[in-house]
Amino acid sequence: MAPFDQRRFNKSVRQALEAARTAPGRSVDTRDVLLALMRVDIRGEWDRIALEFGGEDAVAMAPVADPQESSPVTWNGLALSGTCARALDLAVRLADAYETNDVSAGLMAVALVADPAAAAAVALTHGDMNRHAALLDLLQDAVVGHSLGGLDKALYSWRSGPARGPGAPNGPDVADAGDAVGVLAVALDAVEDTKLRDAYERLKLDGETIREIEPLLAGLRTVSAREIVKRAKLRYDVDLPEAPQLIATAMTEPGERLARALWLLGIPARAIAFEAETSDARTQRVGEEITDTVNAFTHLNAILSAAVSLFIVRHVVVEHDWWPGIPVALMLIWVTWSGLIIGDLMLSAVLWFWLGPWYAALAAAMALAAHLLSWSERRNAFNRTGMRLTRKEWRRHIRLRTARQAGPVTAVVLWRRRRRLTPAMEGGDA
Repeated sequence: MAPFDQRRFNKSVRQALEAARTAPGRSVDTRDVLLALMRVDIRGEWDRIALEFGGEDAVAMAPVADPQESSPVTWNGLALSGTCARALDLAVRLADAYETNDVSAGLMAVALVADPAAAAAVALTHGDMNRHAALLDLLQDAVVGHSLGGLDKALYSWRSGPARGPGAPNGPDVADAGDAVGVLAVALDAVEDTKLRDAYERLKLDGETIREIEPLLAGLRTVSAREIVKRAKLRYDVDLPEAPQLIATAMTEPGERLARALWLLGIPARAIAFEAETSDARTQRVGEEITDTVNAFTHLNAILSAAVSLFIVRHVVVEHDWWPGIPVALMLIWVTWSGLIIGDLMLSAVLWFWLGPWYAALAAAMALAAHLLSWSERRNAFNRTGMRLTRKEWRRHIRLRTARQAGPVTAVVLWRRRRRLTPAMEGGDA
């Protein structure tokens, strides 16, 4: 991050930054700057902030700290925490976006609490993510003096940007992502597993899509990015969760905000989570081998399918049933190899009337073998990922493996999205 041009900040903000000097050895954090700003800025209606969230004494005594406690960035020789440096950077961006020339006390206040996990924000909301949106609204009204149109979109663009500062980790940096929605957007951008990216592409899911619908999620309760990271660390026993791990974690208890986003996009959270868990298991080489049970049922199903196909062809040839025998036979052979259990059962009923009960019994045995194969595959997937899928969910996962088979899944997602998203964007509700 380049040094700040101090001329971009108005007099009250510069005075607050100078007054925020702390004890030697500790970087100035967002809470320090907020406190100084509350004391220096005489135009803002800070008494309204104190009434709704807390005054200077409450902010000063709050046991809080910035997520990024150190950085190489300074202000006039004053060491800034990484989160504080990011807040100053955001303040400049907001000044540019709203064409105010310089950074006012109001814009600085908004920037200091833009990250819900920042010390300044937590000191005022007491860690209650559900009050963060209300805090931003009140700061605009009481300190900025007017509403900042499009602020939510501007903040999400900033939160989802690349990691700043030297020494940032190679994994997805979601410390500034804000909440579960921001975490999902950043993690989707950071996915490196080609198979996982392909699966999400077939679900029409990416970080940009998540950001585009963010304005439709205002006012809903959410889960903080810090909480998502904490859960992922505990769940996978890692210091720096990877993108699939963050995605899977965000899907568990996603909160109203993320749940609404997924509903609007027409994508089940479990579908997103399972693909991420599968990717993580593949990366960690967990349970890669095919179990003996799966192998046995695969071979049995193939043998029975081949036998049914041969008996159908034999009947057509022996009986000289060329018309409509050949078209019917081709259709039944396709059903035989489709892998659909319901198709096998329908095939059994047709063969009962066409060829006799013995052939119908063979088709029924094929349906049973297909059922046992699906059950064993899902059990193997459960052992690898910890997720127990229904037959419908497993079938969707199978289809997402290839672009050719994923067509019906993609079509359903797009159909849901049109029905739900279009009315919501027009101001109604799906």
